[in-house]
Amino acid sequence: MNKFVKIAFLIITLAIPVVIFLFLKMFGTNKFDIPVYYQDEGSISACQTAKAPFYLPDSLFVGDKGQLAFLFEEGMSDETQLTNQINRLKDSFSGQMPNFVVYANSPVKLEGVKTQVMTNSYSELLHCGYLAEKSNQYVLVDNQKRIRGYYGTDLDEQDRLIVELKILNENGDN
Repeated sequence: MNKFVKIAFLIITLAIPVVIFLFLKMFGTNKFDIPVYYQDEGSISACQTAKAPFYLPDSLFVGDKGQLAFLFEEGMSDETQLTNQINRLKDSFSGQMPNFVVYANSPVKLEGVKTQVMTNSYSELLHCGYLAEKSNQYVLVDNQKRIRGYYGTDLDEQDRLIVELKILNENGDN
């Protein structure tokens, strides 16, 4: 009888996690989302003309799907490193990559990337257009012209950007 109790206890102990897993798989939904920046009153302090909820100006929005902008300032980042980062992003997304635009305050040579040089209005673009505090970072914008994230150029930030782009694609916001 003692052996029977031990076997029954073992089966029940092993069956409980399986039942919980199957229950969650059948009735649960896993949906991830990333925050939308500057949607609450008082959340915008970078530019006097911007008001919440903030939407990217039409003049900066390219195409009908989301976009990824890189704000490039001369002397702060290496063009070769930037090209490698852009190629890594493109390789991660075959056909699902948002429109990619590089805004620079001086001429920059990047193959296969739309680059806009903004010598006079770069600071205004940085602070009022994308509400960014610093240059040399990526800004992710969804298809509704809302800012969804700011990302640095290091490898961890690139990985976070790739994951959040996948989340936007799965949710249909890109």
